[in-house]
Amino acid sequence: MVTARSLNKRSTTILIAVVLALGTGLLLFNYLSTVAHTAQAIPMRSVIVATQEIPPRTLIKPEMVTLRDRPQDSVDSDASSSLSAVVGAIAFIDIPAGSTLSASKIGHLDSGGLTMRVPIGQRAMSIALDPVKGVADLLQAGDRVDVIAVTQTHGSSDTPHVATILRNKVVLAMGGSMQMPGTSVAAALPATGGAEPAVQTATLAVLPREAAILALADLNSTLRLTLRAQREPNKPEKADDFVLAAPAVSVTRVAAAPAPVAAAAAPAPARKSAPGITFIDGDHVR
Repeated sequence: MVTARSLNKRSTTILIAVVLALGTGLLLFNYLSTVAHTAQAIPMRSVIVATQEIPPRTLIKPEMVTLRDRPQDSVDSDASSSLSAVVGAIAFIDIPAGSTLSASKIGHLDSGGLTMRVPIGQRAMSIALDPVKGVADLLQAGDRVDVIAVTQTHGSSDTPHVATILRNKVVLAMGGSMQMPGTSVAAALPATGGAEPAVQTATLAVLPREAAILALADLNSTLRLTLRAQREPNKPEKADDFVLAAPAVSVTRVAAAPAPVAAAAAPAPARKSAPGITFIDGDHVR
């Protein structure tokens, strides 16, 4: 026999179950709505991603990168989205596979350090300067110059030999600055003064054989730079031979032994001539 008490107990249980079911459904509905809203609120962005590890100072090739969609709030603000802007650039740091490529990680030859600016097949070499030899400190990175060597001869009456040993060479840096013309030089000025410091060296891009000639000329002659006009055609030009005058060698005459009276006097030994002039042309010495 069903009593009123048992009916009330069953009704209460059913009511509680219905309330719990409704609450669970409401919570599930709110959760799904939140997920859908979040997915719509976060926009996606197409960025360039490395498909393999790219070591520092590596030329980026098309097979190293790909275009993928990433949540916009999870990528760098300067992340690149153009394949054409990335291919041909240089990696400044190690870029792991799957990482995005950004402007702070890559750059082109003119935006990296000195090693990035040295043309392939050439070398960077510095020479000492003063305000006169360096065109009154008016040279800048990116200018093109000729290198003149003035060789002093050892005779007081001889005229010094002058030769343009390098022609049309690019200035990679002046002193410790690699700033290109037109950029701000405020960072290079002293903290307490208003004048720019005097430049002590110029770094040029030269061929390996030209580096050897320049090193020898720097030790045995006085070097000067002449500035070329930027409007001149950029074409190879033959440089002059570097002439290195050898010092004169004094030869002591040896006295001849006394000869018999009847014998004819022995001819005096011929005086050795001083060594000639050495010509250095590239890798050949003549």
